[in-house]
Amino acid sequence: MAKVIKCCPKCGSPIEVRYLYQYDHTYKICKNGKLSKNYKTLDVGPIDVAIANCANPDCDVRWNEDDFDIENDRFVDYKYNPEE
Repeated sequence: MAKVIKCCPKCGSPIEVRYLYQYDHTYKICKNGKLSKNYKTLDVGPIDVAIANCANPDCDVRWNEDDFDIENDRFVDYKYNPEE
């Protein structure tokens, strides 16, 4: 059963949603043949994955990509049922 929730169902702390992005670090090969310590960063965009977790580091509540949705800017939980 899906339910809109505002906080962690276990401890009541805030929920953090993370949208994962992919970045590219481009290194040059120096004249001595070694990899340069300097690099350019290129944002190649999202990888269409989101995860969520409780903001409390002592709490083990986590959601994978298929365990929740964001609908109308609200967190919809499919994993934890507060009635169980």
